[in-house]
Amino acid sequence: MPPQAQPKQLVSMSRAAEYLGVSTMTVRRMVARGELVAYRIGESSKGKLIRVDLNQIDTDLLRPIPTTPGIGA
Repeated sequence: MPPQAQPKQLVSMSRAAEYLGVSTMTVRRMVARGELVAYRIGESSKGKLIRVDLNQIDTDLLRPIPTTPGIGA
């Protein structure tokens, strides 16, 4: 039986930017480059209801920096 997908944790672009410690424009660029999927909520023609998934940020964008034991100690 395949593992179940995590439910989406949709947040505004400004909240995602705050979560990452970057500007909203940086999040918009990530969406434009295809690094992050954006979701439009409803049929708003003004585009104000755009959300991104925090779970995708955690799984796809955040990567640990490898360290070498003994360096800097």
